[in-house]
Amino acid sequence: CNTMLKYKMTDTDWIDKVQRGETLPRMDRAIRLMQPYVDFQGAEGFDFGCGEGVFMRLLSERGARMSGCDPSPNLVRLAPKGTICGDVDCLSEFDEGSFNFFLLFQVVSFFDRKGEFARVFSAAARVLKPGGVLLLTILNSRMNDANSRHPHVVDPDELPEFLMRYRSEEHTSELQSH
Repeated sequence: CNTMLKYKMTDTDWIDKVQRGETLPRMDRAIRLMQPYVDFQGAEGFDFGCGEGVFMRLLSERGARMSGCDPSPNLVRLAPKGTICGDVDCLSEFDEGSFNFFLLFQVVSFFDRKGEFARVFSAAARVLKPGGVLLLTILNSRMNDANSRHPHVVDPDELPEFLMRYRSEEHTSELQSH
């Protein structure tokens, strides 16, 4: 299994947080914020960096047909059947236009290899259906202004500028070159 993301906590620490229910309020809130943008009922979705699959399960309960991947074999073992252990390369298994929505829940901050940021966004754009939605949350200490706590609808052409507020210039220039 390829590793793509560097975790600040161990898989066991994360699993413990999930089993204690500490992550559910945040995930439920995120789903409520997403609902105006995606009708989950019958939608095909992909959770990139899905961990043990909590979002996949919650969205499946709302009628979505979910797929996902994570680089941690320990977390994938706990995820719904069919979850792929891998990185962005796993998206090559899917046809162009396979998904109504593509979820990046608090994983972008962990991309660390050169070109990784742009590769993930390019792959997401390829597997999204026309009119598909990229659902992105960012966990970052610089997100302290009032607007960062509310959902934003961002045109794909404006994404590099939007992300510039939260990412290094190196990552943003990767996006602009793709």
